[in-house]
Amino acid sequence: MVSAFSWNCDVPFSVDAVEVVYPADFILHNTKTHKEVTPDMSIREMSIDIDRTNSRVGINISTEECAKILQRMYLYSEKADEKTIKVGIPAPRSDILDPCDLIEDVAIAYGYDNIVKEETKTHSHGKQDPINKLTHLLRLEIACAGYTEMLNFSLCSRDDAFANLGREDKDTAVHIANPQTFEFQICRPSLLPGALKTFGANKSQPLPIKLFEVSDVVLMGKEESGKFHNTGCINRRHFCALNCSADTNAFEDIHGLVEYVMTKLGVPTEAEVSAGTADVDSDMPFSYVLQEGFDKAFFPGRAMDLILVNHSTKARTNIGHLGVLHPTVLKANELPYVCSYCEIDIQHFI
Repeated sequence: MVSAFSWNCDVPFSVDAVEVVYPADFILHNTKTHKEVTPDMSIREMSIDIDRTNSRVGINISTEECAKILQRMYLYSEKADEKTIKVGIPAPRSDILDPCDLIEDVAIAYGYDNIVKEETKTHSHGKQDPINKLTHLLRLEIACAGYTEMLNFSLCSRDDAFANLGREDKDTAVHIANPQTFEFQICRPSLLPGALKTFGANKSQPLPIKLFEVSDVVLMGKEESGKFHNTGCINRRHFCALNCSADTNAFEDIHGLVEYVMTKLGVPTEAEVSAGTADVDSDMPFSYVLQEGFDKAFFPGRAMDLILVNHSTKARTNIGHLGVLHPTVLKANELPYVCSYCEIDIQHFI
């Protein structure tokens, strides 16, 4: 900024320096000090390797040619040895943070059109990641059902994730060491805190309000294979939806949305399979059933758990829940309207 506007000074291109004295020592240019002269207009030094540069850009130039090319980009450059170019970076080039930025400048100065196109030496059959493909298709279906997509932070506070929802942290949340703010203390273990914050920010809008999100949550624990990740935690892709209506608690609407989603996923109900009106195949040997839920975030008697039945292993897994949010949850988030909510772990369908 100083370099850009210094030509407007009474003496063009002149800058007055200021010495800042700090109450405590800090590290500046690898030196412990308690004072600093700013702005720092000194020339920074950096070096790049010619072999790495040629490999990254896809050209074949000598060290001398590379040093000459960099001078076109307002950089002080010279040959250090047969493989290295020493570069001086002036203050106006604050965009250069790493040697890769210098390699990019080499490509620009050389000219993208002058780089010979070559066929890649590594061939593969590229395809969309299955979970992202499912996420994209599901987003389209939910949007067509009249819901508006939201995008929330992956971090939240402990109270938002547990105390305000009537839940307990049973070693499920990933905690951030030395968080900079109370709003970002843990990785979200569910999508509900973000959904409530989005609803709270839009509660002045006319009803009904229909929101949804398909995103990751982070949980402590093992994969389904029983193995731990190197980080000790796992990401799970969840779908959630919140419905607030002016006339009802919208439980029947959120119930219908859950059945709509399961239909689009190709998962029949357990009753349909038992009656022989629906089949399960080897690729998707699942059915589902809704049963009474006891999540304290929901109103008693108005909550249900979504149970996924695997007909190959006979396993029954709780993959989600739906219901009318408890009044204490609404009060803790300063929400004046009754609303219903559902959340489903869609990772099981990959």
